[in-house]
Amino acid sequence: MPASAGTRKLKLPSRAPRKERIFELDFIRGALMLLLVLYHLAYTLGSVSQFFHYLGPGPEPAWVVSGSAFWHSFWYSQPLLVFQLLFSSSFFFLCGVSCGFSRHNAWRGYWLLFLAMLETIFLSALNHYLGIDVNVYIGLLHALGIAILFYALVDRFFKSLWVDFSLGVLFLVLFALFYNFKVGYDLTGTAIQPNPYYYKTPSEAIAHLGELFLGYATAGSDSWSPIRLSAFVFLGASASKALYKTKDSLWKPSWRNYASPITFLGRHSLVVYLTEQIVVLAIMWCVLAPFGYTF
Repeated sequence: MPASAGTRKLKLPSRAPRKERIFELDFIRGALMLLLVLYHLAYTLGSVSQFFHYLGPGPEPAWVVSGSAFWHSFWYSQPLLVFQLLFSSSFFFLCGVSCGFSRHNAWRGYWLLFLAMLETIFLSALNHYLGIDVNVYIGLLHALGIAILFYALVDRFFKSLWVDFSLGVLFLVLFALFYNFKVGYDLTGTAIQPNPYYYKTPSEAIAHLGELFLGYATAGSDSWSPIRLSAFVFLGASASKALYKTKDSLWKPSWRNYASPITFLGRHSLVVYLTEQIVVLAIMWCVLAPFGYTF
């Protein structure tokens, strides 16, 4: 029976084509996350006495003591410190490149700060109840959240890549001036830092907070300068606006499907960062528990 003239076919709205991810960003970020896992593994192997207590009969196994001493000296060595500075700065630069793509940077910054507060509370609880000295007060998530929020504020009023580039250079110069002369490790591997929690006057507390932001001082087990992170976030954002105007990948190698394990780490970098040390500690406990070690 022929359809009436007034009958119309129902046309379903078509979905917008899914935007392809930028391969090179996921790949480089994933490679950097793999280096981060290995870096933290070296730290954990060199800090057995900090995370574990030996309760077994007799002296501690010699292979544990000597192995931990080796990794401790390796982790605090100057070459590794320089390497850490290079690959961490590269990661923050990529965060800035990603900010150049996103319209929701303010939300990302608030979300990172929220996670950072949870991290501080969780680690403080571990310190209080288990005696594990892993306090984090202005760590990576805190500093990165502050840097992204500041970028979101600037980008709201100034879309120019030259504004981003100029601010990035300014922050980099500020950080270099303070970091080169005030932050480092002495010959015993102890971080050079003033005591940040006992002040005689409010002005001392405010002054130390400024030192933390500039990179002049450190506090806690993990300390990052928001000025340093802001430098690389702004520089990365300026590169994003210059190179990715069409938001398309610049590198599409034929073997990219084989790189899926690395790009997976890059796509889920925040989850990897929040969980990798817990996984490493769990594996180490499984290895050390039969020899008399416990948390």
